[in-house]
Amino acid sequence: MKNLVITVSMLILCSFFLQFQIDVNLLERQTLRVKYTADRMACAASLPLDEERFGQGFRVFVPEEAIPLALECLKGSLGYGSDYAPSENTYFSETAVVELYFFDDSLQMRHYRNGQFIDSAAFAYGDAIGTYVPRAEEAGYGLIERPCVACVIDAGRPRFQVDIAPPSVRVVQSSVYEYR
Repeated sequence: MKNLVITVSMLILCSFFLQFQIDVNLLERQTLRVKYTADRMACAASLPLDEERFGQGFRVFVPEEAIPLALECLKGSLGYGSDYAPSENTYFSETAVVELYFFDDSLQMRHYRNGQFIDSAAFAYGDAIGTYVPRAEEAGYGLIERPCVACVIDAGRPRFQVDIAPPSVRVVQSSVYEYR
């Protein structure tokens, strides 16, 4: 009887560790997927330029056109809806927070959160991007040298099968696309 109890308890313990390892591997894959999505969103948001200013030699982004393009990347890659809420098939359980920062030749940084204008500030080429974008220094981004778009995605808390992770576990990824 003692052998049976030990064997069953070892099986339960091993299955718990196996499920935990599966959760951690899935979290790693989904974190890379969010990073890829942030790259795509920053790239897509840098496409619409003000044609009149571009003809004068300036690169000025048009956020009103850029934000819907970035949202399409979020929908296609991660399965979020137009209200930034996750669908049933998404890996994440919370509403996403997407922040876009536009740095262009107008020398005004414009900050948008979930498509809504938050603020703007003057900047100069040569400033550290971490001055304006949170978590940029951790990611290793340097100076603003050319027009660029920064994207920060807070996808929220993942859905673990074995939920023993602390509540502070969140998937946050960022990307900066520099327009050359």
